[in-house]
Amino acid sequence: MTVMIKVVFVFAFVVLTSAHDGCMLQTFNLGEGDLYGINNVPTAEACKDICMSDWKCQAFTWATWKRCYIKTDKHKDPRTCNQCISGKAKCFKDDPRWQPSEMTNVALRENVVARSSGERHGGKPDRAIDNSTVTYWHGGSCSYSNTQNNVGWWEVDLDKTYTIDHIMIYSRSDREQNWLNGAKVLVGNQFCQELSNMEKNLMKGHKIDCGGRKLVGKKIRIEKHQQFIVLCEVQVMVENPDVAESPATPSPAELPGELLGDHYNVAYKKKVKYSSIHGNIEGYVVVDGFTSQEMWRQSCFHSNRKGGVEFWEVDLARNYQIDMIKIFTRTDCCTYRDLGMKVYVGDNFCGVITKDHGRQAVAHEVKCEKELMAGSKVRIEKLFDYLQLCEVQVLVKSDEISEKPEVTVWPGERSGEFTNVAVGKKATQSSTAHNGEASRGTDGYDDGKWGAGTCTHTEYNGLQFWEVDLGKVYDIDHIVINGRTDCCEDRLNGARVLLGKNTVGYLEWPRNYKKPMTFKNETGMQGRVVRIEKINEVITVCEVKVMVKNDQLFEEVTTTAERFQNVALQKPTWQSSERHGGVSSRVVDGYPDLTKWRENSCAHTDNEEYSVWGVNLEKAYYIDRIIVYTRSDCCHDHSKYATVSVDGRVVGNLGSENGVKWTFDLGGFKGHNVTIQKRSGRRHPLMLCEVQVIVDNEFEPDESYVDPINSKAENKALKAKTSAMTSMFGGSANKINDGIVNGDFFGGSCYFSGPNQGPNMVTVATKGPVGSVSVYPRLDSYEKDTIDGAWVRAGDKLCGQIEYVAGKMYYTVDCGQVQGPVSISKLGWLSICEVVVHSS
Repeated sequence: MTVMIKVVFVFAFVVLTSAHDGCMLQTFNLGEGDLYGINNVPTAEACKDICMSDWKCQAFTWATWKRCYIKTDKHKDPRTCNQCISGKAKCFKDDPRWQPSEMTNVALRENVVARSSGERHGGKPDRAIDNSTVTYWHGGSCSYSNTQNNVGWWEVDLDKTYTIDHIMIYSRSDREQNWLNGAKVLVGNQFCQELSNMEKNLMKGHKIDCGGRKLVGKKIRIEKHQQFIVLCEVQVMVENPDVAESPATPSPAELPGELLGDHYNVAYKKKVKYSSIHGNIEGYVVVDGFTSQEMWRQSCFHSNRKGGVEFWEVDLARNYQIDMIKIFTRTDCCTYRDLGMKVYVGDNFCGVITKDHGRQAVAHEVKCEKELMAGSKVRIEKLFDYLQLCEVQVLVKSDEISEKPEVTVWPGERSGEFTNVAVGKKATQSSTAHNGEASRGTDGYDDGKWGAGTCTHTEYNGLQFWEVDLGKVYDIDHIVINGRTDCCEDRLNGARVLLGKNTVGYLEWPRNYKKPMTFKNETGMQGRVVRIEKINEVITVCEVKVMVKNDQLFEEVTTTAERFQNVALQKPTWQSSERHGGVSSRVVDGYPDLTKWRENSCAHTDNEEYSVWGVNLEKAYYIDRIIVYTRSDCCHDHSKYATVSVDGRVVGNLGSENGVKWTFDLGGFKGHNVTIQKRSGRRHPLMLCEVQVIVDNEFEPDESYVDPINSKAENKALKAKTSAMTSMFGGSANKINDGIVNGDFFGGSCYFSGPNQGPNMVTVATKGPVGSVSVYPRLDSYEKDTIDGAWVRAGDKLCGQIEYVAGKMYYTVDCGQVQGPVSISKLGWLSICEVVVHSS
C-alpha cells in the first residue's frame, strides 16, 4: 500500500538521473511549489509515471527506500500542456501514452453527466471524467461513492449512443488498490467485463475491451456489491464518434447477459417476479451478478413462508437453449432449506435440489435433458418453506447464444424412462375438509406430513372420491399413490381405483404403511381420468403420480369400451324427498354390494304416498337391461311394486316378493331417463341402494328391434271396435287400442277384467288378414297373474299362448294372415294395456 505524505519542511535532493523533457528528475526545494512524498513506490520509473499523470507536476525524485517525491506547481496553467487527444503531448511527447490516437474519449464531451450511489469525502462523481489521470487521492481528481441498496456504483451518461471500442479505467494508487476487483462494467444494460488485477499497472490504467465485443450504449456503469467505488479517471474510447446517426440501442431480448468463461449468464439483470418477500431485500438481487452467499451482505433474497408454494422466477426475454443452471444459496445459515427446491424451465420440470452443501461456498448445478432446457423463463419453487436465493445463473454456451430454439412443452415431470403426467393437472374431489384442496394431490410434492400442506382431505360420510383429469387418454404403465405418513395411513385400504368409469382394482394399504403405494394392472390401463374412491371414509392423498413411458407420451391412444357398460354410474340423480341423509346420488355410486343402511350407500325418501327417484343418463341409449338393488337388512316391503320407467314408460316393477336384486331385460329399448316410483297408501319411504342401466356396446339396432307400436306398418287395431266380457276399476275394453303402451294401470290406459267363473275375453274387431298380434301387458303390478297363459286368436285360429317373462315389455304372436277378429282370453284375471295388429 502506498501512502502519500505532504512534506512541510525545506529539504534538498540530489539529482539521481538525467533530465526528462517536461518532467525532470532534479534537486528542488519546498519553496518552489508544493511537495508530496509517496511511500512504497518500487522504482524510479514508477515515480516518473506518478509525475507524468499529473499535469501540475514539475519534477520528481525517488529514493532507494521506495519513496517518491513530486514537486507540483499549483499555479501552472494546464493549457501550457496542450492536450493532443486527452493527454499532454507537449509535456510528455516522449511517452507513447500521449501520442495522437484515432480514438476519442467521448466522456470529455459536452452534456456528459457522471452520477454515483452517493458521495464520500468530497469525491464527486464528475472527478472521474475531469481529464486527469492523477491516481493518488490528494491529487484531488478521484471520485468516491457511497453504497445504495448495498451496491456501490458510478456511471456516466454520454448524452448519445455510441459503439464503444474500449474503456480505460484508472483506479487509486496510494490506497485501496484492489477495491475494484470483482466490480462489473456495463455498457447500457449489457454486461461488458468483470474487473480483476486492478492493483497492477496502477499508473498506466486498465483497458477494458468487453472481451473483444463492440457494445452499443449511452451509459457506462461500474458497480460492486457492498463496496465503495473509487475511480480516478474513466475514458470511454470511441472510433469516429461524430457519425450522423447513432447506433440502435439493443432491446432486452438482444442482450446476451454476463459473459462467464465460455458461457453467457442470460439471467443477468433480467426481470424477476416472486411470491413474497421477507425483509427488505428484493428478488432482483438474485440476478445482480454478485454471488455472495451470506445473508448479512444483503445479496440474498428471502421469501416469506405463508403456506403453499413459494417461488422466484426470471424472464429471459426470449428463448434460449440452456446448458446449465447454477443456484447460489446461503452458506451462513439454514442450508437444509435448499432441499426440495424444484427448478423449472418454462413449464418443464428440470430438477430438484437433493443435496445440502452445508457451509461450502459452491453452487447447486441443475441440468436435465436438452429438450427440457429450451425456454424463456426459469422458475424455482419450494413448498411450505422459505425460499433463499443469493444468485441464479442461467448459462448458455457462447457459441449457441444467437440460437432461438423451438420449445417442447413436456406433458409432466420426467423421471428416468417415465413421466408423471398427473402433475399440475386439474384435480377434483367429492368434498373438502380442513382446507385439504384437491389440487394438493397433483402439486408435485409428496411430503406425507399433514403440516407440509401438500395432502388432500375430504369429508367422511357417503361416497368420497378424489380424481385427476390428465387432459388426454394415455397408455398408463403404473400409478404411484403417496398417502399420509404421520397418521391414518390405512384410510386408503380398500379404496377403489378407476380409469374413467372402469374399475381397475382396489388398494391394499396395511396399517402403519408409510411408503408410496405402486398400483399396476397387469392387463394394461388406458384412460384419461384417474379416480380413487371409498364409501364412508376420508380420502387423503399426498401425491398421485400417473406414470407413462416417455416413448409413449405423444402417441394417440383410443380406449376400447367394455361390451357391457353401466351408463348410470355417477350420473345426475334426483328424488322426491330425502331423509336420514339418504341422498339420491348414493344409488349410482357404483357399490351394488353395499345394501345395508349403515354402509351409507342407499337412498331414502321421506314417508310419502307417492315417492320417486330418477337418473338422467345425459343422452339416449339402447338399454339392454336395468338392475335394481334394494336394502338387504330391513324394510323389504317398502319397495314392493315400485315401478321402473324409461322416459315415462313403465318397463317393470319390483314385485311382491322380498328380494334385493331385480333385473329387467329391455333388449335394446331406447331411453334417456330412468325413474323408479312407488305409490303407498301407508306412506312408506322408497329406499334404493343401486340402479345400474346396462348397455351393450356391440348392439346395433335394426328393424327387428322396432317396438311394434312404433312400426311404420299400419296398426289395424287403432280404428277397430273393442269389446270385453267383463271389466272393472275403469279398465274398459277401449283402452287396449288407444295408442298408449304405458304398462302402468294407474295411468288410465289399461284394460282390467272383472271377476268371472270362466274365461275372460277381450275382442278387437279388425278387418282383413291378421299377420301378427302384439300384446302389451300390465307392468306395474300383478303382471304375471294378469297375462300368463293368455290365448291369442284370429278368427277361429289359435295363434299362440303367452308365457310370462319377467320384465318383458310386449309379446308378439304370428297368426299367418288369417281373417280376424282378434281375441285374447284367459282364465281368471286379465289385464292388457295395448294391442297392436299388423297384416303381415
